[in-house]
Amino acid sequence: MKIQDTKAPSLGRREFNTLCAALGLSLPAGSTMLAALSHEAALAAAGGSQSDPRSVKFHDGTLVAAVGQGSWHLAAGRRPAAVEEEALRTGLSLGMTLIDTSGNYSGGHSEELISRAIAGQRHKVFLVSKVETDQVAGAGMARACDASLARPGTTYLDLYLLPWCEQHGMPIMAYSPLGGQGSALVNNPALARIGAAHNCSAAAVALAWTIRGGNVIAIPESGSAAHVTENAVALSMVLTPEELQMLDADFPTH
Repeated sequence: MKIQDTKAPSLGRREFNTLCAALGLSLPAGSTMLAALSHEAALAAAGGSQSDPRSVKFHDGTLVAAVGQGSWHLAAGRRPAAVEEEALRTGLSLGMTLIDTSGNYSGGHSEELISRAIAGQRHKVFLVSKVETDQVAGAGMARACDASLARPGTTYLDLYLLPWCEQHGMPIMAYSPLGGQGSALVNNPALARIGAAHNCSAAAVALAWTIRGGNVIAIPESGSAAHVTENAVALSMVLTPEELQMLDADFPTH
């Protein structure tokens, strides 16, 4: 479910609480997907036509980048904060305008880092956060949302979720689209061969395959501007039918 408000840029605390109460009556227990949308940000995030595989279209017509940026391990001390902030800004400049975060990423520091990275260009960002399953009871969801607004220093979130997406025909996000930390996914021979043919990284091929159907948003995380630049190639890559067949065989969906 997405809630669109074209007259105001955000939902206030009172409106959000009212929305939570209304949705709590109509959705299965523990299953909600809420969106406080900025119409201006949604337009800024739009980057393609209905048939463009580089974007994903929501039911209300909002288009978002099919490859965004994850932030699970950002602000965890793996790299200098300035390096990770520059990586996020690089992604934005390359069209990866969706940024996914959560209040529990690096103890909330991930959202704080994002605040600094997007300073002065919030209107260009489709910002996604989420409520955890142990926070949905009572007023917990409203408190979690307040915190996820305060840490990034924003008055609105473009999407706030806890997925029942598939059963409602909503676009979904690919969790760890490159296999996660320590994964050998990008060493797959098929990905390497196709990457060599396109003069790009195996990771870009994997992302292009993930978003091929136009209904999946991939959110690879990278604290490196160089890696972000490699990942962004997926937004313009068109895989051939033969390449898709090869990857479908190596990575069956069922």
